[in-house]
Amino acid sequence: MNQPPRVALIIETSSPYGCRILTGIAKYLRTHHRWSVFLEQHELGTRPPNWMFSGEWDGILSRPTDPELAKLFRKMRVPVVDLNDMFDDLNLPWVCSDHVAIGELGATHLLERGYRHFAFAGFTGEHWASQRRDGFRAAIKAKGFCVHVYESP
Repeated sequence: MNQPPRVALIIETSSPYGCRILTGIAKYLRTHHRWSVFLEQHELGTRPPNWMFSGEWDGILSRPTDPELAKLFRKMRVPVVDLNDMFDDLNLPWVCSDHVAIGELGATHLLERGYRHFAFAGFTGEHWASQRRDGFRAAIKAKGFCVHVYESP
C-alpha cells in the first residue's frame, strides 16, 4: 500500500488569515489526496519547531518564510511552497494575494461612491503594503485625483 505524502504545515494558528489557509487545506484533503499532515500551533513570527528540520518530508507549506528559512529549506532539498507576502525574492514557489489589484479595487470602490479626497494608510517597509499603495495611488491618479499617503513604521 502506498504511504500518503508527509507534509509539514508551518502556518500560524493565531491569526484569522492562517486559520483560513488551514481551512482551505482541510477542504482540499477531504476531497482529494490523502496526506499525512504535521502541524504545531504557533504564531506567525515564531520559528518553526525543531522536529520540522529533522523529518523527511514530501513537501512543506510555509507561511513565516524569510530569507534564512528559505536557505534552510533549500538545504533540506524538499519541495516548499511559500505562503508569505513579506518577501518576493526567496526563489521558492510562491502563493500570495495580488496586492496591486487589491489597492486598485479599494480605489475603484471609493471612486464609484463619489469620493474626491483620498488617502492611503500603510506600513513602511512592508512589501505587500507598498504594492497595495501603488495600486491604489495609480487608480486614483488615473482619474485625476491626488492621494495622500501615511505609512506607519
